[in-house]
Parts: sequence; C-alpha cells; structure tokens
Amino acid sequence: MDSQFAQDSGSLQPQVSPFKTALTYGLYMGLGLMAFSLIMYMLAIPLDSKLHYVQYLIYFVVIWFGIKHHRDQDLGGYISYGRGLGCGTLIAGVAGIIMGIYTFILFKYIDPDLVNQIFAAQEKQMLDSGQSQEQVDKMINMSKGFMQPWMMGLIVVPTVIFSGFILSLIVSAVHKKEQPMFDAR
Repeated sequence: MDSQFAQDSGSLQPQVSPFKTALTYGLYMGLGLMAFSLIMYMLAIPLDSKLHYVQYLIYFVVIWFGIKHHRDQDLGGYISYGRGLGCGTLIAGVAGIIMGIYTFILFKYIDPDLVNQIFAAQEKQMLDSGQSQEQVDKMINMSKGFMQPWMMGLIVVPTVIFSGFILSLIVSAVHKKEQPMFDAR
C-alpha cells in the first residue's frame, strides 16, 4: 500500500490531516462570530432578541464550506462521515477558543457592566414566568459565581464546540462521499 493513503472506513483516502483546514475555517468562524457579536453589541440589540440566532447561520455556512474544502481539495473528492464530523468539530473547536478569548476580553475589559445587563434580562424572564422575587434573587445570587469573565470565557469554548458538533452531524451526512471499492478504469 502506498504511504500516501490510509485505510479509513474501508476505503483508501489520502492521508491528509484536517488540522490545516480546521485552523483556517475555524479562524473564519471565530472572526465571523466575533464580528457578529460586536455588531449586535454596538447596535444595542437586546440579549434576549431572536436576532441572536443568526449566529447559527455563521456556524452552518463555515462548517459547510470547511468540510467541502477538506473533501474536495485535501481528499480528492471523497470523505467518510466520521472524517467530515471530525473536521467540522475541529473547526468549531478553533472557533470556540477564539470566542472564549473574545468573551473574556469583552466582559473583563470592554464592558464589565454587561454581566449586569444579563442578570437584568434573566430577572425579567424569571419574573415573567411566574417565579417569586425571592426565588429570582436566590437564582441570581447563585449565578453570580459563574458569571466571572474567566468562567464565561471557559464556558463558551465547549458551548461552541457542542453547537458545531451538532451541525457537523448534519453537514457530514450531506457531504459524505465514499471512494468506490473498485475503481472502474
């Protein structure tokens, strides 16, 4: 067997690491999410606005093109489901690290009062759902320990990775293209 190829799910695929693609597209995704977050922040869009769900479009588009690039440019047009899932999750991992650092900087240096806006939005939401002021105060006080800039930055990383993993499950199924066992030449 040629050393350029590796056995992957029963088919021969070029032995190319997904890390370069993941780093490139993870950077695109991290910067895209950062830009989107800054635009929402500068436009003072409320934290509970449905407009924040647009960020998942950024996830989807970048993961879509990242896996497609890895399949078509790195692997000669073929990719297994697992390889696509791994590539998409790595993309999200790189973006998660970028977003974790950005979140820390945002809450520590750019706008330390932003955490109070989050508490106010949570309080309003809990009161609107019928909870008593005493219950709300207890919950807010418990949350304060987790709402430190460093903790928020740490929480963002697995959150972005998990969201990217879920989207990669779908995108990988669409992009999956196994190399034929016997090439008809």
